[in-house]
Amino acid sequence: MFVDATTPESRNEWIAELDRLAALNPKTAVAGHKKPGAPDGPEIIDATKRYLVDFGRVQEETSSDRELYDAMAKLYPDWVSQQAWLMFGL
Repeated sequence: MFVDATTPESRNEWIAELDRLAALNPKTAVAGHKKPGAPDGPEIIDATKRYLVDFGRVQEETSSDRELYDAMAKLYPDWVSQQAWLMFGL
């Protein structure tokens, strides 16, 4: 997920949309950007919400883009973008 340009408000709106999606009780949910072969189950909706919440918390706790990236990579090692330099100029 590209979250660098988000704000706390926009992430809350994103989470609200995910809640609306989850309320439909989908059997399948396909992430827009995912690793090939990753499952397409509805559990990705809650995982996405957790990621957005964690991003906001970690963003407040860190003082640089590099610290933020490293902390999120530690929390979500399987979600790490190999193109982080596009988002953070690393």
